[in-house]
Amino acid sequence: MENLKVRVVMIMINAMIKISGKSKKAIPVPVFLAILFFFCSSLSVAYAGSTGTITGTVIDSDDKQPVPGAKVRIMNTNLRAMVNVVDGSYEISSIPPGEYTILAECLGYNEYKITDVNVIAGSTVEINYLLKSKWKFHGHKCIASERLEIDKRETSSVVRMSTKEIEWLPVTNIQGILKAQ
Repeated sequence: MENLKVRVVMIMINAMIKISGKSKKAIPVPVFLAILFFFCSSLSVAYAGSTGTITGTVIDSDDKQPVPGAKVRIMNTNLRAMVNVVDGSYEISSIPPGEYTILAECLGYNEYKITDVNVIAGSTVEINYLLKSKWKFHGHKCIASERLEIDKRETSSVVRMSTKEIEWLPVTNIQGILKAQ
């Protein structure tokens, strides 16, 4: 669309130059700029209406609260949105017209797909989701496990190798061993 705008502006400039060259009186610059501004603004309005928007909310089906960390995405595209943590709202804009499948998902919740969503240029489609938690809570039960032993002196990953493993490496010094890991 931007290339089209540039081409049209260039055509207009060429037309104005030709018109002013044929007549003895050139077109005043303010008039030319006014015509150019009007034309460019009408192109912007036309372009703004060539895509659609999808909005809505993602709410927990049990407690009716927003689902933190949820995202909504349009399948088979790169279009997606994160859900607002405060009110559960989302918005995906600049969607080309067409029919889509919309997916709402979040870790710990069942994903929910809505198919055959028709997006029309210049319009907004509202889709609200109620996500159901994968976890079942029965009363107030606490599940505990043993604590893992962590060596606090290790600040990054550690690789332990036997002497035989080092002998098999195709290196000749300590730096080569470190780079091989």
